[in-house]
Amino acid sequence: MKKVIGNHIFLALTGLMCFSPLWSCSGIKDLPRSTQFLPNQAGIDINLDQLVQDFDKYRVLYSAHFYNPSAIVFIPRSKSSYLRPISDWKTVEDKRRLNYLLNKMDVLRPKLHIIQPRSSHTQSMPEVLGYIYTQGYASMRHLKNKVGYALRSVPEQFNPNYDNWDEAFFHR
Repeated sequence: MKKVIGNHIFLALTGLMCFSPLWSCSGIKDLPRSTQFLPNQAGIDINLDQLVQDFDKYRVLYSAHFYNPSAIVFIPRSKSSYLRPISDWKTVEDKRRLNYLLNKMDVLRPKLHIIQPRSSHTQSMPEVLGYIYTQGYASMRHLKNKVGYALRSVPEQFNPNYDNWDEAFFHR
């Protein structure tokens, strides 16, 4: 009798372990779509070099620490009212600092993404709110009673060159 009960318990636990991932994934289709896409997925022909070259046309910010940035965001000055960086975003003052930050990030193998509004909030908003260069993900939330989004910072990413910070770069 004990062996039969033990077998039933074993079968019940095995069944739960096999089917519980399916139950928890059933709601995935209801989640809102991502707000970050590769430019070619959206049919946009832009690259990081173009953004750096047009530095003055964007509000450029970085996330995390200067010696270990986790993301750089380019917000077109004409659309800056639609995307409001919050938390740990800091302004990049000039192209020289931008190039320094990009060099620090290279080891992370970041990718350039476009930032788009979620489909349910697209009325009266531009199609592309900005561009983000990161390995991570910056989440957004819709601003209640306002047109636009708040862009949260990207958490610090592991960087094997963390100790190679060269503050002397800016004292030349």
